[in-house]
Amino acid sequence: MFKKLILPLIMIYIMTNLPAQADGISLNTAGIVQTMSGTTLNLSIPITLTTGTLNNRYSYYVLFPNSTISGPVAIPTTNISLYRPSFGGWTNVTNINTSYFVDFLTTNTSNIKTMQMQINGYGSYTAGIHTVPIRIVIVSGNEQTASIDYNLVLNSNEVLEITASTVNPQIKIEEADIFNPSFIKYNDLDTVLKIKANMPWNLYLITSSDYSGDTCDSYYDLSTAASSGVTLYQNSQPITLNQKYKIASGTSTIDSNNNLVEKPITVRYRISKKSATVAPQSGTYDKHINYQIEKQ
Repeated sequence: MFKKLILPLIMIYIMTNLPAQADGISLNTAGIVQTMSGTTLNLSIPITLTTGTLNNRYSYYVLFPNSTISGPVAIPTTNISLYRPSFGGWTNVTNINTSYFVDFLTTNTSNIKTMQMQINGYGSYTAGIHTVPIRIVIVSGNEQTASIDYNLVLNSNEVLEITASTVNPQIKIEEADIFNPSFIKYNDLDTVLKIKANMPWNLYLITSSDYSGDTCDSYYDLSTAASSGVTLYQNSQPITLNQKYKIASGTSTIDSNNNLVEKPITVRYRISKKSATVAPQSGTYDKHINYQIEKQ
């Protein structure tokens, strides 16, 4: 069995990372750390506050100006959660353009605070680049304000995965089958392929140079769930050695709940007598089949 697998990978970029200044208060961001937990993307964003005012106390707010995270698919901003230490836990972002109070800052000359943010279900969205506009606002005790707007850009890499329940389907021909002009034999166990992808894909069946079937005609039959979103090609196709057959294609396997799920395809192999004058040999026929998944 051939398996091509690219695991999920999230990369983070800051598109705008310039300090904002107002009345002696400046604000900057650098050194974002990200981790994945299941399908949830966890972000830790350091915020540097610098001011010439001694022993002042500041309020720290975050707001999201857009209702969606833009990208190949629009992710609702309501999928975002903020950690708010002053409230002792996580808060879902339910209102757009609303300032969410996060915590108090106290500084002499500098203060680094970490904004913790989650994007829930992010690991199940279509591969590509998503952009998250964020505004951070700092307000001092005497109402001096500093804010910064920047775009957090997330690049979710491709996921292509295929697994097969059996590697080499086998078909056994008995001696009694040799002289039966209309014999058809099937493999005992059908091969179930499971596809997982966050992009459109094509699936290929590949026969190798040691594929056995010189005295028989070999075929494959395909089936899948009617509503699975998978298109099957060349059903009941005769197969020969050293060939690559496109057998199926489909879109991403992300379901309506934004979960990355597996799509099954069942492959059954059968052989029949090649001609009336050539008798097949008895024994076990190994199919030596590989499967390959590629993005469209």
